[in-house]
Amino acid sequence: MPAARDRPGGPCRGHRQAGPDGAGAGLCYHSAAVRGAGRCRLPARRGADDAAGAPPVMSRLAVWIAPVDPRLITVNTRAPRRWRRLGWGLLLALPLRVTPAAPPDPEPLLALATAWLEDAARATAPQAQVTVQPPARATPLPACDAPQLFLPPGKRAWGKVSLGVRCDTPAWTLYLAAQVTVPGEYVVARRTLRAGEPVAAADLELRAGDLAALPDDTLTDFAQAEGLTPRHGLAARQPLRAGLLQRPPLIQQGQTVPLVIQGAGFQVLSAGVALNPAAAGETVRVRLESGKTVHAQTTADGRATLRP
Repeated sequence: MPAARDRPGGPCRGHRQAGPDGAGAGLCYHSAAVRGAGRCRLPARRGADDAAGAPPVMSRLAVWIAPVDPRLITVNTRAPRRWRRLGWGLLLALPLRVTPAAPPDPEPLLALATAWLEDAARATAPQAQVTVQPPARATPLPACDAPQLFLPPGKRAWGKVSLGVRCDTPAWTLYLAAQVTVPGEYVVARRTLRAGEPVAAADLELRAGDLAALPDDTLTDFAQAEGLTPRHGLAARQPLRAGLLQRPPLIQQGQTVPLVIQGAGFQVLSAGVALNPAAAGETVRVRLESGKTVHAQTTADGRATLRP
């Protein structure tokens, strides 16, 4: 006669039985509640409550790794007490699904930064054009009623700039990347210019471009270069800069120059030998007859003036 666990219609009919390999034969896989009701007369398998007493939802809680809405979770109140405690513990440990607040619209901040930077740039270059990049910060910042805009110390609104936006309440600081372009014309050499050769208008031409992308001392008018001489040779089409040119020397090295020594209520005339070439307004070193060397300023009439 077949055992109770095998009989059709027996007390264990329709419930989990031992595997086909015979492991666990004669052991009941029911929970303690089922066994206590007398519906299973087989001896309890060790850990039966763990296998059969846990509601399916509890066994799935252990493998859930994504945040879920806790309203979708139910705890079987008929399960053993320790499983109910485990279920509530897992429920409280699950991360809640929080809908993030919509980030603030960056357009008002960009409009404010663009207007501020345009005012700063057009104070010196009325034709300046400004482009401000949207903030790259992933985390949205709290709204600010009175944002303060600023440039780093020593930086002007010219070329690539980092525009700062500061808020006092709540306290935060943000930097925006911006580009200031200044369309205009600049002076270039029409031909190769030799060092020391005086520059004439026929040697120059204008070229259009972004002045903000050029060095600060780039010349924009012929009058700024006429009469000056290159410090060294300049190639054709090379932009002319103030630092590349110099006034023609009025005093040559080794030349005997008149020296005027001026003081409060007196003036002494002397002479000496120039130790370096010098243009008007530049300093010339003069060696006196006594062998002493003094530093004097070259005047437009070719004399050296010394003021003690």
